[in-house]
Amino acid sequence: MEKHYEVLKNKYSLPTFEELDNHYELAELEDKKHLLRNIRGKMKERFDAIISLLLDILEPDVDAVSIHEAQVFSEMESKQILTLFEKLKYFSRSSSVLFIDDSEEKNADYIKQIHEKYLILKPQIKQIIERIRDSWNGLKKQENKEAYFG
Repeated sequence: MEKHYEVLKNKYSLPTFEELDNHYELAELEDKKHLLRNIRGKMKERFDAIISLLLDILEPDVDAVSIHEAQVFSEMESKQILTLFEKLKYFSRSSSVLFIDDSEEKNADYIKQIHEKYLILKPQIKQIIERIRDSWNGLKKQENKEAYFG
């Protein structure tokens, strides 16, 4: 499969297979005939997973997990998260458009352009996820407890 991708990479000036695999977990793909379509689909899966996480922060459910994680961020930070959410949702919906209007060239353009944009957003996404993770190590709970009883 990587040899097949190499031909497409050279034809459309795409990132390396290894780079895309590192970001979107492509190793399980087997369909060479629709390889770029399937790569685009794996990218969309990644974006949709992040979108779901961000949506729980922006619009928490009534469960304790969502409420806890939403409270980690200030109103200003939530606005920044909303902007990030909108960009990722655009990536996802752009992929959906290609479900209807699909071609090898359009898939290649999507992969090249959206991957570059995702790399710019990735550090911000990582910071958000790290903040959520760190909120569960007891430090955030302790800070809230001290503020409540203070």
